[in-house]
Amino acid sequence: VRSLDGGATWGSPVVIGNGGNFVQFSHVVALPGTDKVYVSWEQFNVDKTRQLKMRVSTDAGATFGPGKTIGNVSPSGDGGSIAGGLDLLQGALRSGMEFGGFAVNPANGHLYAIYHSGTVTELDVFASGGKYRFSDIFFRKSSDEGTTWSAPVRVNKDPVKGKSDQFQPCLAVTNNGAKIGAIFYDRRTPGNYNMKLYFAGSTDEGTTWTNSARSGLFAPIVGAQDDFFLVGPTYMGDYNSPAADKSGTDNTHIIAAWGDNRLGNPDVRIEKITLP
Repeated sequence: VRSLDGGATWGSPVVIGNGGNFVQFSHVVALPGTDKVYVSWEQFNVDKTRQLKMRVSTDAGATFGPGKTIGNVSPSGDGGSIAGGLDLLQGALRSGMEFGGFAVNPANGHLYAIYHSGTVTELDVFASGGKYRFSDIFFRKSSDEGTTWSAPVRVNKDPVKGKSDQFQPCLAVTNNGAKIGAIFYDRRTPGNYNMKLYFAGSTDEGTTWTNSARSGLFAPIVGAQDDFFLVGPTYMGDYNSPAADKSGTDNTHIIAAWGDNRLGNPDVRIEKITLP
């Protein structure tokens, strides 16, 4: 749904995606100075496969072209076998949406997608198919408005076959298009339970990434903080977000906000992070 008067009035909704079993986790981005709008989402298919999809509008969202596929993703954690298919990580924490971030480079129009996906597995009698899926963060790029996408690049820099979860990523791009910043939760700690917020930065459009921890160590807080019957007991917030200065005045920082439990209760923290 779009507004052409700064949100005072809104037009009728336009259906973008209705395939598969259900769709969720949509993102909307626009290329500055043009009428191009890109909408992406995750599609959950009847056969239990999952895909990242998108469509393009060239008339400011009035109409959209055909659907395009960004790529496939795999469930994390228990694979949705417990608690109604929520993909629980160890510690009964919901892994959240695979499709965490979608952005357009203001300088060249390239599209970026960041997400987590299950990779390394281990035996687990409580998980779907008897396997637990440790998740990693991946990045893809398109230089042709989503028609084709690069192979996935692994963003987190812990050992490739290390048994730890990295999840809930999101990203921001500087106004000059030179730098990308991403944040995500990271469990590269003994036992795959406690976590830190990590920052990843790239200066080559996602080909290579740096990693650095941006928070102290904290544990997931689930169940006791939420009423079991009214609010999902497996949630710890999958609503983290970074932002870049769209005015172009500052192309060396992002502002990151995330959920943080280091004081024993869920808090929102914010940091101005210097990009590489």
